[in-house]
Amino acid sequence: MEHLAATTIRNRIACGAIKSIDIVRQAFAQIEKSDSDVQAYLTLFKDQALQQAEAIDQKIASRRPVGALAGVPVAVSDNICTAFGPTTCGSKMLQNFHAPYNAHVIEKLLEADAVLVGKTNLDEFAMGSSTEYSGFQQTRNPWNLSYVPGGSSGGSAAAVAARMTGPFVSRPLFAELSVLSPLMDAFPDTGWQRMDRVWNRSVRLRKPSKMRRF
Repeated sequence: MEHLAATTIRNRIACGAIKSIDIVRQAFAQIEKSDSDVQAYLTLFKDQALQQAEAIDQKIASRRPVGALAGVPVAVSDNICTAFGPTTCGSKMLQNFHAPYNAHVIEKLLEADAVLVGKTNLDEFAMGSSTEYSGFQQTRNPWNLSYVPGGSSGGSAAAVAARMTGPFVSRPLFAELSVLSPLMDAFPDTGWQRMDRVWNRSVRLRKPSKMRRF
């Protein structure tokens, strides 16, 4: 997975050239290796992810159709509601909050056969631009640990840059990486925990160090 684009991973899994379970195991091995320094993740879904990957491999082996993200490991920012695991928005006020439903984007990811490996760190309630202001931990830029990864969804950016996932899904104030970062109001946002759009458009940004993966 280290040198493959998400589309390449998906296509190789779908044709049976590689297995999703192996790609997901690689992602978790990289998380174990790197995340103690980078601190990109707040929650991991290892058992669930391995079960998802195995189920996708079984679908492919039985020649059933698979989705557009079949078997690809994906991280989501922790201000997106999931019916499994906590949704904290980077705040200790919500550390025990468990949403009763999946956000619209989570349902779409599951329909596409993506494998959700975990939820990533962000500035508390997405109010920041460096991911230094999470209620839990400060995420570091994996290319230089003395730098910030940007924000507010810097945990997502750091996870991709450190090869600890495939694409990520977030709604940051600016795009730290050229991946799945949707535009404002481009799709139904049921299940996003966010501040008012006016704040999102008026905040002054701290310049991040660059991290890009194409």
